This record gives sequence, structure tokens and C-alpha cells, in this order.
Amino acid sequence: MPGPFPLLPSDRRGESESLRIKLSILPLNLVDVSSRFSSCEAKRVKQGLAEKSVMLALPLPGFSGLIGTKEFDADGAQMPRLGRELAGAS
Repeated sequence: MPGPFPLLPSDRRGESESLRIKLSILPLNLVDVSSRFSSCEAKRVKQGLAEKSVMLALPLPGFSGLIGTKEFDADGAQMPRLGRELAGAS
């Protein structure tokens, strides 16, 4: 079992209620990471920071090194990665 959480099944529809409960108890410990985006050139980010919006992050214990970067298979299809899974669930 990596970190404090159990492995997730490949088909999330078969996820047990007890697993959902374990994953839903992450402590809400938001961290202001706005300063990390000060040199970001994305229009929406620059506009948000100019309007005094903040960038918040939620530390995920046990997830260090799992987010990864875009990788493609031999046919050019993007390989699964945790970042996409998190974005899809948000």
C-alpha cells in the first residue's frame, strides 16, 4: 500500500464504500501557493493575481512523485497519469 491510502481499483465503479470513506477524510489543510505563480505567463493566472485572487493547494500525503508528466505510447495516445485522474474528478 503506497502511503496512507489503499491502492485504487482500475475500474473506479467497483470502488467500495469503505474505500470512499478512507479517501474522503483528507484533512482540509489549504496552503497559499500564490507566490509560486508570480512569473506565470498564463493570462487567467496573471489576471487573477492582479485582482488579488489566491492560488490554494491541498497537500496530498503519500502522493509525492505520483503526478508525473505527459507521456505517450507508440501510437501517440496519452498514457494514464494521476494528474488527469484528479482533474477529471474535480
